[in-house]
Amino acid sequence: GFTFNIPQDSYVLSNGYSEILNYDFSSVRMDIRLVHDLLSAIEKPVYRVSVSSRSRPMASFRPLLEKQFGDRYNFHCSQDVVIDIAPKLVDKLSALKIILNELNIDLSETAAIGDGGNDACMLESAGLSAAVANACEDAKKAAGMITADDRDGGVAEFIRSFL
Repeated sequence: GFTFNIPQDSYVLSNGYSEILNYDFSSVRMDIRLVHDLLSAIEKPVYRVSVSSRSRPMASFRPLLEKQFGDRYNFHCSQDVVIDIAPKLVDKLSALKIILNELNIDLSETAAIGDGGNDACMLESAGLSAAVANACEDAKKAAGMITADDRDGGVAEFIRSFL
């Protein structure tokens, strides 16, 4: 079956256990609420849904989803077993542009580092960009350079490279 994860401010709603929940809990420090009825448990606006399956590679669904819904949604595979779904223009590049506009900073003057498919558009557009060695292929292709694994100082390596 499929597991659906929906971020809600400081916690993630989920209809079952998935590997991505380990990441949310241990790396991002988000609490997890397992619920039987996701729709009735949603309290805040939904900007992203992660869908995962232990038995099916989610990347295989991406072309079909993009064909059917690509005009309204972005689909990013952060791992083979996870696909993130978000409305168009709800991505890291759009958020970065809003902040830069407020600060009157040009996008070419920014540096970005990432590891997921949802980082790719930001990495392509930033003045300087890097993907960590353990990043997905979409992020690596979009980045200007590849650093060490995020657990082996990849972020620090990137910052040192331009200071």
